[in-house]
Amino acid sequence: MHVPEGSCYLLRARDALHRTSPITKDTRRTVIVYTYATTEDLQDTSISHESMESIYPKDTKKEALA
Repeated sequence: MHVPEGSCYLLRARDALHRTSPITKDTRRTVIVYTYATTEDLQDTSISHESMESIYPKDTKKEALA
């Protein structure tokens, strides 16, 4: 799917293989990420959380969940 310049889209990224094109001129790309997880999700060792932990390190520490 091609997204034209200046467009906005929503993507459920956990279910979709996706990539972005490199920025090739003097411009800005704005990315807004919403990450949702229950306390049970964060404690489930079968679920990988490294991207969420990298983006929100203070909010995903076990001490913050207690």
